[in-house]
Amino acid sequence: MGEAEKRVRELIERYTLLEEIARQLSERVRLLETIYGEVTTTITTLEELGKTTVPRETLLPIGGAIYLFGEVKRFDKVLLNVGSGVVLEKTPEEALEFLNLQKQEVAKELENSRSRLRQVLMELDKIRELVQTLRQAAEAPG
Repeated sequence: MGEAEKRVRELIERYTLLEEIARQLSERVRLLETIYGEVTTTITTLEELGKTTVPRETLLPIGGAIYLFGEVKRFDKVLLNVGSGVVLEKTPEEALEFLNLQKQEVAKELENSRSRLRQVLMELDKIRELVQTLRQAAEAPG
């Protein structure tokens, strides 16, 4: 096996690894975009509820794109799931503070993941071009 063939095989192995990394990063970006959207919607909902009088009729999501009609009877406290099965009672303002911080963290992680994905995709393009150049050189007469 010549040096050029060996180099092409190494590049193809690297390319395969980077393809998997790109796939994982793409999944992560999609997940973070979903989380960012959910947090943004929750912030907007809390802000809008704070502007209205109580009691107020609203739609309550129960999952699977199904909603129930419900009534918010009080809005001085909300329940905030902070993870690991822990739910804390907070004021709407405290919940908004928590959500805005979470939104900033998700936005930062989203930008980092997008940046890393761009880097990986650029490296994949470079490897693709290099492999093509090496193959053309190997096939050239002479």
